[in-house]
Amino acid sequence: MDRKRSNQIALISIRIFSAVSIAILIVILGYLLFRGLRYSNRKEIKVIPIASINNEFNVYANKSAKLDYLDWFTLQSMAMGRVRTLRTISKVNEKFHLYIDPRVSDQFYSYLATDKLDKFIIKDSTAINYKEDKGGMIVLPITESAPSGYRSIKIYDNVVVVNKEVTQLLNNKKIGAVTLTQIEELKNNKIDNWNSLNGPSLKPDFIANASESELANNPGSISIVKAKEYSMMKNVETLDVVNIESGWNISLDYLLSNSEESGSFGGIFSIIVNTLIMIFLVILISTPIGLGAAVYLSQYAKKGRITTIIRSGIDLLAGVPSIIFGLFGMLVFVQLFGWSFSLISGSLTLSLMILPTIIRTSEESINSVDKNMISASRGLGATKIETIFKIVLPAAKNGIVTGIILAVGRALGETAALVFTIGSSTDIASKLTSSSRVLAQHIYLTIIEGQSIDHAFSAALVLIILELIINTTAKKLMNKGKKNGK
Repeated sequence: MDRKRSNQIALISIRIFSAVSIAILIVILGYLLFRGLRYSNRKEIKVIPIASINNEFNVYANKSAKLDYLDWFTLQSMAMGRVRTLRTISKVNEKFHLYIDPRVSDQFYSYLATDKLDKFIIKDSTAINYKEDKGGMIVLPITESAPSGYRSIKIYDNVVVVNKEVTQLLNNKKIGAVTLTQIEELKNNKIDNWNSLNGPSLKPDFIANASESELANNPGSISIVKAKEYSMMKNVETLDVVNIESGWNISLDYLLSNSEESGSFGGIFSIIVNTLIMIFLVILISTPIGLGAAVYLSQYAKKGRITTIIRSGIDLLAGVPSIIFGLFGMLVFVQLFGWSFSLISGSLTLSLMILPTIIRTSEESINSVDKNMISASRGLGATKIETIFKIVLPAAKNGIVTGIILAVGRALGETAALVFTIGSSTDIASKLTSSSRVLAQHIYLTIIEGQSIDHAFSAALVLIILELIINTTAKKLMNKGKKNGK
């Protein structure tokens, strides 16, 4: 193979590898950006997700309740006192009251098909204080408009009802839910057998507004009825309906509200603040120590076995898994020093973890400074320490800052070392010995505790943006330093 051809092959290979690397990076960042900004969840609900038309009353909820819709069964449970907070409904950590206008109370009770109403939950709408109410809902006549700060919520009350034979378990298969598309296909006789939906070998028979007897006596039959009617039926079954919920994953309220009850509710403002405090402490502790050690090793330490052992030890520590530092921090800072699981314990542990990176990158940057500049400084009468501070460190500044940024980036995304040292409180740390939680740790705990994968992605996006801000700020400071130096 001639030289020209081998160069062409090498160039093509480099371009391919570069393109693949960039494509992988774009895919990863794009996926994180998409999942962080938007959520899309598949849920199976008891009712068809289409709002019903009611000519008697409307149900309104204040904006802080974060409700877009309610199904008939949930609304009935709320009125009966089975649901006393909005936690399981809209993930809002608020109790609520259901205020009913006396003019539509009879219609509302009849609609829910129950007289077992909870007096703690149900209140007269004339007693509502709109300004103080945070999780309330109000039922008003259809002619009344929404009060200030309230919005109308949709009520879903249509149920897919089938003959009991349709939901039988056969060969470990059972039909439990259908999509809106499948419902339309069943209505239009486009599905000729239930076994295509994992059901029994029965022909579907859609009956509009069927009675209980029609459904019970007709194998394979299906109908759509009101939830109130279904609540009075005994010899039929229902099929859940697949509902795809989507929306914005990150909101201003999520970013500016404090986290509550171990991150189950609220936002991440307190966690962002704790992250910034921890990073400030880590930089404050590790930078002077790491820079001082780098100056000593490059400018003062004599070449020999001891110096070689020290450098080897630093390189070894740089490759030690972070969980080892976490165990060390737990034994020393948490237990021996008695600081418990706290902000200072976590910050000191991370400072020790990133020290090797700061030392080695700073030392390499200092060693790369032109020796002629150092000799010229000494020749003009400057002392060694003056030469270090006025010539060496300014010349090596870019490499030193880059090393610190890399180290801080590692600390910002660290989890294992903090699990054993910093604690898990979501409150803003009021002192160094306060238990705390930072973004990377919050992502980990949110996932393993099964709270919300969507919130984990949104917190991950915030963490990436925070790292980007830190890196960009550091680069601007370096560029500004270069201009001032000129």
